[in-house]
Amino acid sequence: GRVRKAHVVVYEALRGAIHSGMECDHLCRVPWCVNPAHVELVAHVENVRRGAARWVPGARQRAKRTCPRGHPYTKANTYVQPSTGGRACRTCAKERKRAASSSAPAALASPGGLHVGGQPIRRAP
Repeated sequence: GRVRKAHVVVYEALRGAIHSGMECDHLCRVPWCVNPAHVELVAHVENVRRGAARWVPGARQRAKRTCPRGHPYTKANTYVQPSTGGRACRTCAKERKRAASSSAPAALASPGGLHVGGQPIRRAP
């Protein structure tokens, strides 16, 4: 029937059933490892706390108080992605939108027009 991950199948075959509400945590942090000695059963919350967000420990990510450009992660200035829990700086997003909306029309309206590789782009007749 259902597709199952190899480490779960090996764990259950050698150690027994995994109780409801528990999941396998790779202590070695190697996702493809199937060694049951490297697996511990923990609650999902604990697995996420121990886990990696793009290979950076979650606690390290949560400890960051500013975005990479120095804006504070406050409730008003932080967007939390519902599906991943990742944070995004609202100030940076506004600055990106402002730069994108102001730079494109300016390039089109400028006397020199758009250039690619130093060559002007002209409209087709």
